[in-house]
Amino acid sequence: MLGKNVFENNKGVFIVAQSWPCMPYGGSIAITASLRQYCKFFDDVVFICLGKDEISQNAAETFPTVHFHFIHVHKKSLTNRFLRSIFLNRPAITLGMGANSVFYSIVEILSTYLTKENLYKYVGIVEDNVPGIHLIKLKERYPNMLWAFKSHDVLHKAFSVFKSTGNPFFRLAWWHEIGKIYQFEYALIKTADVKWAITKDDLILSEKCYETNFDGVFDSDIDLSRYENIRTGKLNNIIYLGSADSRKGHGIKMFMKNVWPQLLDRYSNRIELTLGGRQTEIFHNQNIRVSGVGFINDEITFLGKGAIFINPQVAGSGLKLKSIIAMAAGKVLVTTENGALGLDGIPGKHYCVAKSDEHMIQIISHLMDNPSYVKKIALDGQEFAKERFSRQAFSERVQPLLIDYWKKAF
Repeated sequence: MLGKNVFENNKGVFIVAQSWPCMPYGGSIAITASLRQYCKFFDDVVFICLGKDEISQNAAETFPTVHFHFIHVHKKSLTNRFLRSIFLNRPAITLGMGANSVFYSIVEILSTYLTKENLYKYVGIVEDNVPGIHLIKLKERYPNMLWAFKSHDVLHKAFSVFKSTGNPFFRLAWWHEIGKIYQFEYALIKTADVKWAITKDDLILSEKCYETNFDGVFDSDIDLSRYENIRTGKLNNIIYLGSADSRKGHGIKMFMKNVWPQLLDRYSNRIELTLGGRQTEIFHNQNIRVSGVGFINDEITFLGKGAIFINPQVAGSGLKLKSIIAMAAGKVLVTTENGALGLDGIPGKHYCVAKSDEHMIQIISHLMDNPSYVKKIALDGQEFAKERFSRQAFSERVQPLLIDYWKKAF
């Protein structure tokens, strides 16, 4: 196993992110996997989180040698940010995160490590897109430091669904916002010395959109041992785990509108839907057999409630880690063509892909009526998740990227 022992020591890395590691949501899972790899290559790891919550005890215990720093970010409502961004040359999604006070706090932290004696000791990595708002100024301030950008999404595509939904003012506002998101991402990617995408599909899309070459795919692993003994759950309980915010929740809203009523008509009191994740409580309605339970602290218990897991995502990119976790937990994943991007499995064998609302109704109905097929695809999907997203497989994929990064920097 290669690592920092192959190279000379006393090299460090600054990581700027918007999520702490060791938290139960997708972005944090990816950061946890990345941080574990960074710790193999660098003697001094400085992690700077731009967010609203202090570090969890779990993160500090899991990574005892990492220097964790926290910069509080105050985000106002999306409406407020939209109105403010009209007069600024920045997208609304970066307001709060992109405040000058946040940048100077980052610089203050970096200055405690960057003395004259070790000015060239460190490199920098920005994890995820929105914190990248600071990358251009960081590169200007530290021109001799090699900066890598790890994209978690292609944001202007992720928000594209809003250009065609809602009232005319809403659509116009989003058309303007998406244009600014594209310009922001374009400048970010052109500034970064090293660029990694989180999936192969994202890499292809990014290279096409931004007319530049990426250095490779830096995806993620998951803690397979955590999900290997989860209950099968009830076949008639369909489960969803994920945020229901304005971007990620669009798919579940369409599912509730176009798919669920048809399934309810077909199966009546023999079917139920359980939704977990931020803001899913807004869908709670026992009259239509829907339980919206809100934020989930224990996804293990939640995943044990049902045998069929849906991800009805209609826009966006990135790595669908909750879908991968569902497969690792022995659930049958039913998703959309968009939701299947980045999974790299075989549709119909490892998971089910619906091409339309009607197709999703057909797939779920077939699963409900064929328990033996549910068992087979669940086992095949689980085996795929174990092989593809194990810690060892992930390490073997990304170590060449980190070796190249190290050689460019030092």
